[in-house]
Amino acid sequence: MKKTRLNKLEKTALVVCGIFIMGMIFGYLSGRYRFNDFGILYHFFWISNYIFVLSSFVYGIVNAILIFKENYNWKRKLIWSITSLLPFLYFVIMMTIGMLL
Repeated sequence: MKKTRLNKLEKTALVVCGIFIMGMIFGYLSGRYRFNDFGILYHFFWISNYIFVLSSFVYGIVNAILIFKENYNWKRKLIWSITSLLPFLYFVIMMTIGMLL
């Protein structure tokens, strides 16, 4: 089996997914501190949630465009573009499910 190293854009695709997951965790943690004595943590986690999730949308779309401009084979382009677009795809799927219910 041929071992290939990840280039900069592929690593960025993984970082985008990590930022999105971290934002979702911060959103979950913010609910625990909403009506607590540590209300400042609620605001910190809430703002961090929005920053991480929205930046992962933007970075994911930009990274997917940059991946398509590279000279890979089409399977590798498709896999890493979908990986980079996972936060956006999650949002679209959840909005679609929400509208159907």
